[in-house]
Amino acid sequence: MDHVYDPLPTGAFIRLLDIVDLNSTSGQFVCSFRTVQLDGESVPEYAALSYTWDHPATRVSSIAVSNSPESSLPLSQTLHEFFKELKRRRMCSETLWIDALCIDQGNTAERAAQVAIMDRVFSSAQNVIVWLGSSTPESHKAFKFINSKRHLPWPAGWRDIPDDEAKAGLEGVMSAVLSRPWFRRTWVVQEATLNHSVEVICGRDSTEIGTLQRCVLAAWRFVESWALFNPEPAVLGMWCATRLFVIRDEFLQRGSVRFERLLQHAYCCECSDKRDAVFAFLGLADKSLSLPAPNYSVPVGEKPEYDAAVDQVYYDTAVALLCHGLSLDALALAGDTLSHRDGVPSWVPDLRYISFEDPFTTVDRAHWNAGGPMFTKAELAAPGKLKVRCSIVDTVDTVCTEFEWDSVAAHQKAMREVLALASRLLRTPRSTSSSSTRIMASSSKQENEDDDEGSTIWMNRLVSILTYGLGIDGQPIGLEYRAFFNDWLRWLQTNPSDEDYAQIYSNKFYRALNMRLESWRVFSTTRGFFCIGGGETKVGDKVCIVPGCRFPLLVRLKTECQGPAVSIDAILIYWCYVDGLMDGGWLDTNHADVELVLS
Repeated sequence: MDHVYDPLPTGAFIRLLDIVDLNSTSGQFVCSFRTVQLDGESVPEYAALSYTWDHPATRVSSIAVSNSPESSLPLSQTLHEFFKELKRRRMCSETLWIDALCIDQGNTAERAAQVAIMDRVFSSAQNVIVWLGSSTPESHKAFKFINSKRHLPWPAGWRDIPDDEAKAGLEGVMSAVLSRPWFRRTWVVQEATLNHSVEVICGRDSTEIGTLQRCVLAAWRFVESWALFNPEPAVLGMWCATRLFVIRDEFLQRGSVRFERLLQHAYCCECSDKRDAVFAFLGLADKSLSLPAPNYSVPVGEKPEYDAAVDQVYYDTAVALLCHGLSLDALALAGDTLSHRDGVPSWVPDLRYISFEDPFTTVDRAHWNAGGPMFTKAELAAPGKLKVRCSIVDTVDTVCTEFEWDSVAAHQKAMREVLALASRLLRTPRSTSSSSTRIMASSSKQENEDDDEGSTIWMNRLVSILTYGLGIDGQPIGLEYRAFFNDWLRWLQTNPSDEDYAQIYSNKFYRALNMRLESWRVFSTTRGFFCIGGGETKVGDKVCIVPGCRFPLLVRLKTECQGPAVSIDAILIYWCYVDGLMDGGWLDTNHADVELVLS
């Protein structure tokens, strides 16, 4: 390829791609570049394209560049299909911004500088085009269903739709639309969030992003016959689309998104350069955060330098949030329960690995605030060592079997152990959370199916605890979940096989349990706290409350302490649920008198 790109001036300058003509002989688009300043008084109208890069990016066709004679730019399969659709629609005089074409990808300095202003590129565009790829008969049918519901608000407008009709249509949306790679790409979150006008195009079909969002919300209500943690593209796309829309709503309301929520989303997205798990979200973040600036000086795959560069980005991000941010909630994104590369401290999120964990949606919906206000920020005690103040609540003394979504035997064993533990610990109320209060207050109205009134009350508490008081849609549960719980237990008692799970997929308690506690386990402490933690929870771990962190934390001491200790070395295991402590209050009567040094 001959010379195409002239250097961009320093500052908020970008290249726009003008479609000048269509060569009638070759069918090739003829385009030209122009440099524009986003700080200028009149930014020309342009559409920014959001799409999925092809890996590897094999050249399929090309476009001619008129202001660089004899030069052309290669088009990958995805971009070839996009320009083919432009030709079909006779859109031959468009002005576009397409990263693969408008950024000199061979210039790492330019690439980093353009990433740093990506928020302005997409927010300054007249509109954003989401290109999902060519259509199929299945995707055409799915878009027809989506657009037939474009005037229906969620949830009120969907109440009169027959369940079978909604289920069939939404299953088609999941399999033919949400399975597209675009939904799993990290960069699309920023691209689809920064602009109010976003059109989703799939071949000849299109819809407005808000219409698609309402269909995704409806799918959680109507589509029941899918495994929540199945790594199939449709399921991954469902998770990613749901979180994208939560982020988009928060950004449009507040003008920024809490970076902890963005990092949570990064765990279930895909990017070829793992540094983009941070860099791809910078445009949505609070500008006061001292987050690491984009830097691609170390090429992808250059081992071990590349791994070290990724480690440094994640480390610097954690330090920015924990030592200079407004809370210590980012501790809930890390821990040895999640996968970590050797050498990455336990308190640093390692975003290379996939995780479906969703703590920040849960903590917001359930209104948890275990740690209350932040007294002091975390500090670096030494490289790789984070110092936080905490109150050690208790020690883990009993651990139940882990919940496994695809194992009936594991669920049966876990529930036997959980029921035995709950019958001993939940008879005396600890929690004052709104969900527990609501379901317990309704207990007296329930027809008594248990041996005595006392067991009715603690069983109702157990239902609330195992779901965190939330249904699969994130809304507070009511007493009807006790009936769903009873049905779930009865099903387990029939000794079904693993292949029989389809019989119980529609049970709302099972779906909420599965969503929240997959790979988690119930445990108790020496003082009788009823708790839930990740699969790595072990006897001897310590439950801690950290001022400024809304989640209780589990830590594992590196050396056993003899008597009171002011400073303790430990590793972070993960966040946990502790009945009675989620709504705060522990630090009203207990001091954060321990200095925890996490490594």
